[in-house]
Amino acid sequence: MKYLFLLAFFIGSSPVYADIHVSGILPHEAAWIPSEGVYIVHGQAKIPFGATLYIDPRTIVKFDVGSSLRIDGTLIADGNLQSSIYFTSINDDSIGGDTNNDGDTSPNLNDWEGVYLGPNAQLYINDLIVAYTTHVLPLDYINPPRPDPFVPVIVIPGITGSELVDSSLINNILWPNLLEMAVSPSDGFLEKLELDESGQSIKTDISSPQIIKKIFDEDFFDGLFRELESRGYREGETLFPFPYDWRLDVSETAKNLKEKIEEVKTQTGVNKVDIIAHSMGGFIYKKYLHDEGNGSIDRFVDIATPHMGAPKAFKILKFGDNLGLEKFSIDILNPKVIQRIVQNMPSMYALMPSRRYYDRWFLDGAEDIRSKDLNMELESMAKDLHEEIDAIPENQYGTRVYNIVGCGIPTLGTLYLFNSHNKLSVSNIHFINGDGTVPLKSADVLPTEQIFYAKNAIHSTIPSMSGVKELIGDLLSRKVGVQQHYPNIGLASECEIPNGHVVSFHSPVDMHIYDAEGHHAGPSMSGDVENTIPGVRYEMFDSDKFAFLPDGQTYTVEGISTGSGEFGIRIETIFAETVSTTTLLAHIPLTPTTKIKMTIGSVISDLLMDSDGDGIYAEEDEEITPIKPSANSVPAFASVQLSPGSHRIQSVSEEIAATTLIVNATVTPPVLESAKQMNPKRIIKVSRSTLASEPQKVDQVTRAGLNQVAMAKVSFSEALKRLLKKLVNRLIPRP
Repeated sequence: MKYLFLLAFFIGSSPVYADIHVSGILPHEAAWIPSEGVYIVHGQAKIPFGATLYIDPRTIVKFDVGSSLRIDGTLIADGNLQSSIYFTSINDDSIGGDTNNDGDTSPNLNDWEGVYLGPNAQLYINDLIVAYTTHVLPLDYINPPRPDPFVPVIVIPGITGSELVDSSLINNILWPNLLEMAVSPSDGFLEKLELDESGQSIKTDISSPQIIKKIFDEDFFDGLFRELESRGYREGETLFPFPYDWRLDVSETAKNLKEKIEEVKTQTGVNKVDIIAHSMGGFIYKKYLHDEGNGSIDRFVDIATPHMGAPKAFKILKFGDNLGLEKFSIDILNPKVIQRIVQNMPSMYALMPSRRYYDRWFLDGAEDIRSKDLNMELESMAKDLHEEIDAIPENQYGTRVYNIVGCGIPTLGTLYLFNSHNKLSVSNIHFINGDGTVPLKSADVLPTEQIFYAKNAIHSTIPSMSGVKELIGDLLSRKVGVQQHYPNIGLASECEIPNGHVVSFHSPVDMHIYDAEGHHAGPSMSGDVENTIPGVRYEMFDSDKFAFLPDGQTYTVEGISTGSGEFGIRIETIFAETVSTTTLLAHIPLTPTTKIKMTIGSVISDLLMDSDGDGIYAEEDEEITPIKPSANSVPAFASVQLSPGSHRIQSVSEEIAATTLIVNATVTPPVLESAKQMNPKRIIKVSRSTLASEPQKVDQVTRAGLNQVAMAKVSFSEALKRLLKKLVNRLIPRP
């Protein structure tokens, strides 16, 4: 048998690498990567039967004297002409430096024993340079047909990620109908997507022909498909999208997934497939696992699935949202139309915070409030679904499970709700770490072999994000990905949200925010919401508006009245996702022409007001008459944090309204009751460090210039007892 012998004498020097020492039986799957350093083999290293070793271009492997490599499994050493792979002696200092630190030495011809092949060895070798051994690879084994690494992969998108078409129409695209989105002022065309109360489609001719890879410049899956195709996958042969009607029940879609898996297995002649699931696609896969088991699944790559649900889904059902569709940073869908069409959509209920999320982080969470006016049948179905898929044991997900989660973006994590005049209102929200849609705490609970953190990743475009798509390609190619080798992929400790401020407006005032460059966040001329300020998050809940302003610059915050009455402003200072200080301006009188302005940065400016709309702002003065809250109204910011299931406010007496309540920030973000007859000049500042053991009413205020500042101190337990007693006395008439 002929042998290939490559004896290389390398000229020049190379940088010194760290050492990675290797011996004995290698892991079932291993990848040797040049950025990890020089690999040093001691004794005999063995690739066992059924195992695969991947060696990337430019990797240097040095063999100790007398050492060898035995291959009973598969070796894929895939170099190229510009980036060869080296097998050489530990005494060879010309490549990789003086690895054994013995000074300037010369290697000998048979320093190491060589490479030995078992009867079942499979090799794919390309530009491997072997030096200082005579027992090298037979020519018959060099560059044979590469073993097929393409286990077929099925890609499951999330909600809204598939086209919906109506075969009975000439212009049959219902979603996403970009033309209608652009020209329809009311977005009435979306009404064709409505379902009946049982969650079934009213129109029977709707189908889902393909997934949505790209809209405008928003890349959802196009980049991922291109990456996989560059690695040899072929759509329709080894790469299969799984479009589906994302409005319908997850359980029904899981049955369709079973049919798709069996179809792919039959077409390709394999026993198992790989699964990539994004967002709600993870629910579909988990329901399939619950019903069918993992016998047909090899690898599962999960991307940003809200395993415990997401408050964003609750917001969409109760207040509306644009479903993340934007053009030039402007919402292009009417949130109220979206709210109407999702009311009977089972998938949206499945995405609501589950019991696990509700217990842990949806602190307000009273189900009697959150379920008000929702479809109770669909909510019950969603609860049953979570009971099934949340209990799947770790060993049932597949041979290998990988979880890619987005982080570093302030994400809606908690809502604080109260019932005012039979209308659900949001008194406050809490931004936590996540991808702008799914909180990290909901995405990273999947039992998994490894979690990868995509830094500053936007939920809808994570699959095609630079670094993420390459990581997915390596995971599917049986290369074990290492986090630091991919751009935008890091450790959890590298992926925190910034500190900053949360400013909120309550009642009929539009909130506009501008940065130093004039970028804007707030309502546009057309009434849609635009946000062109990097890092700012803007959320609207009817007349309540909230914005997260990251530290690093000064923002101008402006308010424009849309009615009469009174309104309030809350500004929270956020440090390490915790509210450290709250500044409250309450019961500010409002006319249809009122405008306000202030700046928020390292310091918070005084509030400037323009009551008559003439464009001239002045500091608030003694002529402004505070509006006294009536005995039967809920003052601005009135909210009580009770245990889950008991959060109700129907009316608040003047006596209660006169008490300033501070909830310990270690339990919930500080929540303040408006003080009786709170003058708009007064600003309440509350810090956790000011909490005391005894309650104290705001009876005295000190004057500092034109502002009056009051520090209110009260313990959580004492204040809660007092408030509960007052509520009981109010709601239960005395005999």
